Amino acid sequence: MRSFTSRDSTPKAIFNASLKQLRQIVFEYRTLLPYKLQSLWLNAAALHVGTTLLRGTDHPAWRSYFSLCMGYWKTGVHKYPVFSQVIPANLCIAVNMGAITSSEAYTLGEEYKVLGRFYESAEVATCCIMDFEHAMSDMEGTRIHELAQRFDELTIFEA
Repeated sequence: MRSFTSRDSTPKAIFNASLKQLRQIVFEYRTLLPYKLQSLWLNAAALHVGTTLLRGTDHPAWRSYFSLCMGYWKTGVHKYPVFSQVIPANLCIAVNMGAITSSEAYTLGEEYKVLGRFYESAEVATCCIMDFEHAMSDMEGTRIHELAQRFDELTIFEA
């Protein structure tokens, strides 16, 4: 796609080009910037990249980008407590999409809990929408706090 006015600039091509740019931003941000310079602004890109790649696990590097996003939330959770709910919410979407098993999700979730980085849900208000795909048809269960609660339900038998 050369420009938005070229013949090959279909909505899908524009979406794919944007996603490619966001993947590059997430990659460079996580690998090139020192931790102390990382900020909350990357969260929008990480949320979009993380959830979009879960819907298309045929991408050869989806798991690498998923790990980069999870790593961003893991290292940032002490500075930004809202990530304590983003982590299980994203794991819930991953299980629901069939990208990872509930036992994998449980292991990843426990990794963050062992680090002592989860905050009580009463401390963090997260009413933002995370699952945009489902929110277009039904808002029920698409917010971060709802997905985080569902994650606990999905992994209850893994303990």
